[in-house]
Amino acid sequence: MKRRVLSVLLALALCLSLVPMAAMAADPSEDISEDISYELTDSYGDGWNGCAIQITDTTENQEVASLTIENGSSATGTVELAYGHTYRFTWVSGSYSNECDFTIWDENGDVILSGNGNDASSIFPVDFTPTAPVEIDENATLRILLSTAVCKEFL
Repeated sequence: MKRRVLSVLLALALCLSLVPMAAMAADPSEDISEDISYELTDSYGDGWNGCAIQITDTTENQEVASLTIENGSSATGTVELAYGHTYRFTWVSGSYSNECDFTIWDENGDVILSGNGNDASSIFPVDFTPTAPVEIDENATLRILLSTAVCKEFL
C-alpha cells in the first residue's frame, strides 16, 4: 500500500511539473512596442505653419510626439508606442490647415487615421491601443495532450 501511495505521489509531482512546461511557448515574443508610421504633406510647400498632430500616452499621461512639417512639403517617420498603452491623437491648430494632409498607419499597414487639417474637428481626437501579436507554439497543444496522457496512465 505504501509503495502505491508513493508512486501516485511521485506521478502527481511529475505531472504537475510537466503541465506548465507543456503550456509554455517555444519562442515568446520579446517585442514590447509597435512602430507606427506617418506621412505628412503640405500642398503649398511651406510647412504646416503651426499645425501638428500631438500623440499623448494617456496611460502615462505624457506627450510622446508632435508630428509636423517645420519647412517644406513633406515629412515621414515612425513613432514607437508601447503595447497595452492607450494613445490619443489630437489636432493642434495653426494657420492654413487646409494645406495639411496626413496618414498614420500601424505595423500591419492598417490606417489609424487619415485626412486633411480642414476636417480635423470631425476626425480628432482618435484613441489607439497597440496590441501585441499573439504567437502560438504549434507544439504546445501536443505537449499538453501528451503530459495529460502520461499523468492519466500513472494515476
